[in-house]
Amino acid sequence: RPPASCDAKDSKNVACWRPVTKLLAQAGNPCLIVFGGHKGRVMSVRLDARGKYIYSGGEDGTVRKWHIQSGKCVLVMRGHESTVNAVDATADSLVVFSGGDDK
Repeated sequence: RPPASCDAKDSKNVACWRPVTKLLAQAGNPCLIVFGGHKGRVMSVRLDARGKYIYSGGEDGTVRKWHIQSGKCVLVMRGHESTVNAVDATADSLVVFSGGDDK
């Protein structure tokens, strides 16, 4: 059963959806898991090359690494002074890149 907080309007979370229709809200609860933990909106999400982790960047200035199967945040990377707008990683996920509104 999908988590109750699979609301596409709740931008503080990252949701994993099963794409069954063009409109997520009308797709009959295709939400598989929610990755919640950012304070503020999530601005960027990136799947690692192996499909085991996702990285997210948000208004709270953090980049977070999430284990897809468990939904747990395994690492919080801090260092930005403002919103993180973009996240990417090398194919081996040994290096993570982030871009933000820092001055």
